[in-house]
Amino acid sequence: MLRVLRFLFSTVLLILAGCMPSTPGPSPAPEQTATPTPLSIPTAITPAATTTPALPSLGPATLPQMQQLARRRFDSIVPPGDLAWTGDGAYLVLPLLFSAEESPLLYWLEVPALIEVPPPIEIRGSHLAFSGDGQMLAVSDSSLGEDRVEIRRSADGQVQQSGEGFFYGIHALAFSPDGRLLAMANGNARARLLDVSSGLIAQELPLPYQGSHPPLLQDVAFSPDGGLVAGAAYGGVVQVWRVADGTAVARVVTDLTQPNAVLFLDSDRFVTNGYRRLSVWRSDGSVLREVRAPDSPIDIALHPEAQLLVAVTPAQIIFFDAETLAVLESRPNPGDAYLARFSPDGSRLALLGRDTLWLWGLQTVP
Repeated sequence: MLRVLRFLFSTVLLILAGCMPSTPGPSPAPEQTATPTPLSIPTAITPAATTTPALPSLGPATLPQMQQLARRRFDSIVPPGDLAWTGDGAYLVLPLLFSAEESPLLYWLEVPALIEVPPPIEIRGSHLAFSGDGQMLAVSDSSLGEDRVEIRRSADGQVQQSGEGFFYGIHALAFSPDGRLLAMANGNARARLLDVSSGLIAQELPLPYQGSHPPLLQDVAFSPDGGLVAGAAYGGVVQVWRVADGTAVARVVTDLTQPNAVLFLDSDRFVTNGYRRLSVWRSDGSVLREVRAPDSPIDIALHPEAQLLVAVTPAQIIFFDAETLAVLESRPNPGDAYLARFSPDGSRLALLGRDTLWLWGLQTVP
């Protein structure tokens, strides 16, 4: 629910930003002009099958020791956007808003000190995702009445594919494990799978209407083997599709306004947040287990080893055993954190709030 409120209040934040003095951004190298390839829907395209193996059975989670490594506060507005690690875990990237007349600007912060570093070129957008190998960066922007997505090379920021016209916005992005597909959560009751190499839409994945309004997709996620993709929508709907042919294989209806986050534990199980609870489901839509929480999780994140699950609530950061959903530890929310992201190697956890970024170090106890 809070994620939806942040989305609805983003316009108000833009207006407030226009009333504040504009804070100058960095001075990146001038962007070289790249001719974008327009996106289109082909008559037929078959997504390539991934060769990424499925995760083995989850073992018991080991709770790491945690300490705060750094804290960074921003004078500019952090829009209700995103946060991502680069493939090598050396940098955190997030959008910052300096002016109501411009789209958010992506900022690159060196880890662990969270020191700002100049990006390869100036990149604007509100949501982002890196491919698993770190070679590609996907960026979407729905601000200022625009509606576009870009796929860029991470090394130099140059645009490889670009498209516009994804009506009602793109609210989340996720690369498939093999990096060949990009999933987009759209506001017009559908998820789209983009073929990265051609820039063509490989699949249109619609969600049925809930009531009189189209479901607003807020999150997308691939299974570790790349065979399934899930979308979580405002209105309490999570749907799972088979990537190869776009067939819907499961549909979960939970709370009225949540879940708004979804992730896969393995090729057959996925996790959703909900009203004061977390739920684990099979890919056929049957529930495996649920755990009640003292408050509603805003976001969830899975450790790269797939054994440790973290949930962010307004008051707490809760660590769960991903296999059993047993609570391992609960810590106070350091402020107003609403997003959590593990580093690629699992040694750090980043938490993002409205104007603050926290970085925690995680050290496994033998």
